[in-house]
Amino acid sequence: MLVFLDWFDFVWKRAPNRLAGGRDAGRDATEPQMAAWAAGLRGSLDRFERLLADRDFLLTPSVGVADLAAFPFLRYGVGLDSEDEETFHRILAEHLRPERQHPRLRAWTARCDALPRAGIDQS
Repeated sequence: MLVFLDWFDFVWKRAPNRLAGGRDAGRDATEPQMAAWAAGLRGSLDRFERLLADRDFLLTPSVGVADLAAFPFLRYGVGLDSEDEETFHRILAEHLRPERQHPRLRAWTARCDALPRAGIDQS
């Protein structure tokens, strides 16, 4: 679990952070480094798909820490509020859309999205 969390925090999140920073700085998406980060982010979908082989959640038989760490990011691949202007969220939505070859990832996202959430009273 700790290896996954370290990888997720220090390796996986590097690409979307750099893409968002580059976009905010006006860098062109076709620049080689920007394109490489985008390709790496899209390629990570295959890794998540493999992690879900023969299980419903990333590393454990039921929802676990890995799911709780990854879902808030991967969920943007299946939907983004049209009013969400956050560059980082838009990067995730653009590059993390599960394709036909990612059925387990799509199903995992739906399972995680259906889990109860802690609410914050806005009153």
